[in-house]
Amino acid sequence: MSLQFTSMVSNLKDNNKNNRITSPSILFANSVWIDRSSYNAKAKEVDFATKADQVIDEVNSCVKNETKGLIKNFLPPGCLYGDTALLFANALYCKGQWDQKFDKTRTRNINFHLLDGEIVQVPFMTSKRGSRHLYELFGGYKILSIPYQGSNFSMYFFLPNETVDLPKLVKKLKYPTLDS
Repeated sequence: MSLQFTSMVSNLKDNNKNNRITSPSILFANSVWIDRSSYNAKAKEVDFATKADQVIDEVNSCVKNETKGLIKNFLPPGCLYGDTALLFANALYCKGQWDQKFDKTRTRNINFHLLDGEIVQVPFMTSKRGSRHLYELFGGYKILSIPYQGSNFSMYFFLPNETVDLPKLVKKLKYPTLDS
């Protein structure tokens, strides 16, 4: 569908080259503007239709380079198609020590509810300092903030209540909600 639309628009533009109106006129501008100082982002023009595999290799190479080889296969083979129009790639590798280490002897097997309703036992880190990590309580979930050693960074964990429908909760978690 996308390639057909592109071809149709190209034909319409060609028909209007000499300012003769022989068919409907369509004019548009497509561009991406990025504040490099904020995101250190790159914008690239690529050919998804005929070079999707090459684009995957290029993205994977870029991510591997920027993460010093710690993320090697960011995009899996075959994940881009001829009708792909836009790709936003954002990779993050984070490794650090918690400001206050967890005591391994306090690891407990706790029920974990899968999306299909199945309950499995998984090891959970627990702490006597739980209330100090509590960042916020909301209807249906709580947020824990665990700081990293020697920095202003923290890892935030969104923990849904046992009875919460996770897909509905994810829809509820939008930027304005998280920013307030």
